Amino acid sequence: MLFAITTYLGYKHYGQTKTITPENIGKPQEIIVKGVVKKGKDLELQKSYCPDQLYILVDKGNAYIGGGQVFQLRTPDNLKVAAPTEYAKYRESVVKITGTYQNLAPNCSGINKDCSCDPFILVKDIEKPGSSFSTSPIFSGVISCLPDTADEDCILAFLDDSGNFYALRNIADDLIVKGTTLSFTGELTPTPNTGDGVEGVVDVIEVR
Repeated sequence: MLFAITTYLGYKHYGQTKTITPENIGKPQEIIVKGVVKKGKDLELQKSYCPDQLYILVDKGNAYIGGGQVFQLRTPDNLKVAAPTEYAKYRESVVKITGTYQNLAPNCSGINKDCSCDPFILVKDIEKPGSSFSTSPIFSGVISCLPDTADEDCILAFLDDSGNFYALRNIADDLIVKGTTLSFTGELTPTPNTGDGVEGVVDVIEVR
């Protein structure tokens, strides 16, 4: 009995939901949450150990999970595409998510935290009823071989309409095919001149 009471108080301390009881601790539950999708690097805590994962910053008025909390987004087990790719287009957007949430405290007692330390939601459905806050630029171009790489040793990259090569992240593998034309919004991170002709890395937000 003492253990059960201690566990319950521990979960109250985490404040992961407003409806936690000793009976539903640890049981997967379907929930609906509203909030803004953020990348880890845009969050004060997560930017230090999980900058490339996606999260939802829950609205303060949410009826089920305490408002102002942050939860990592994960794709269902039957979907092979990772969340940063599948849900990239929702970044900086107000969304409504239906998913599965489990009232479990992260098991991260060590000093070095990583992405597995965060509470998460398995997304079943995601809607965008609100407007996007993103002002990310639009990139247009084609998948092509980097300069000086022969067909046999072709290194694929994105060649934009201005003649600049970029590496792409958070984009489906089946789009990285030589000759594929693409138009997408993204966030550019310039890279130092390494001599390979690549100007930077683009985190793809939404393929148009």
